[in-house]
Amino acid sequence: MEKKYTFEQFQAEMKHKEPFLQKIDVFYPNDQYISENIPSDVSEKFIIKMCIFYIEYSCVMPFVKYAVKIDQGKIWFQEFTFDFSQYDSEEHLENVFIKSCDDQLTKVFATDGQKGGKIQSSFGKCYRGFIPKNDSIYVFYDVTTLLLGNNTLNPDFKYAIADELCNVKSIFGNSVDNSITKLFEPEKLLPLSAILNPWFVKSNGAFKSITIPIVGYLCATDDDGETFYTLTHEQIKEKSVIHDCIIDPKDIGFYYFFSTTVLKPQKDASYIRHAFFTMKMRDWTSEKFPNKSAYKYEDDVNTVMFKLYGKTMIYGLKSPDQFVAY
Repeated sequence: MEKKYTFEQFQAEMKHKEPFLQKIDVFYPNDQYISENIPSDVSEKFIIKMCIFYIEYSCVMPFVKYAVKIDQGKIWFQEFTFDFSQYDSEEHLENVFIKSCDDQLTKVFATDGQKGGKIQSSFGKCYRGFIPKNDSIYVFYDVTTLLLGNNTLNPDFKYAIADELCNVKSIFGNSVDNSITKLFEPEKLLPLSAILNPWFVKSNGAFKSITIPIVGYLCATDDDGETFYTLTHEQIKEKSVIHDCIIDPKDIGFYYFFSTTVLKPQKDASYIRHAFFTMKMRDWTSEKFPNKSAYKYEDDVNTVMFKLYGKTMIYGLKSPDQFVAY
């Protein structure tokens, strides 16, 4: 079995990149492209989209998880309508606007009324700013510290990662609403990376983006070693993922395998999504699997990628620190 491939080893090998020598302060979205002051020159109704997120640090690199609602086959941000024309002073507008956002933010947490009042006192520290787009204003709240405490996400909300919202545009057959995809549409003064990637500040003071993970589903193989299928939630619960899910199909090397879609789905079964980082990757997509002679195990890579039977993308990861369930 392969030794755990640590982030320190990865950074040491990538000498041209700035290393994460310790847990870093992650910024999202990029501070250079968001506003903090309430728009006082607006005199009409806007739809306020609550972009509520959590910074996940338990993987090899930090990434953003968004709190979304799934309703009637659609994936939404929490939202409400706010009429800016109803307020005659900037101070009054700001107070009412912030209270309205706080009321919506409270709904994201599984709390009773008493605890909800207590948690609201921390919302000011969570506020990151806003980005106006078309007839909507996207308000950003980082609730990482709240969810690391004694607070939990309301069961009506689920986590999603940027790959699902921007690239895949669906979760278990539920499509991402256009109001979310519009957030990730680049504009002349708003590059995609500003709202797609988390950021950190380099030692020279410059902002540097962090790559986003891919969504995938943990796989196993039948006894023949070449028929891949996705493990169900129940099957994963019965395993020690670290020890039981690293496999060597057809002697191509020991990896944790992930598919980008559910393979051989079982009726009424539930599946667990994983976020994973590819990092140092070898592309085998031009080869047909299984073809043992085409696959050479290489110590200098930690990820392999190939197409199963020419259509389904499969990724093999060497280390458990490259992925995390969410």
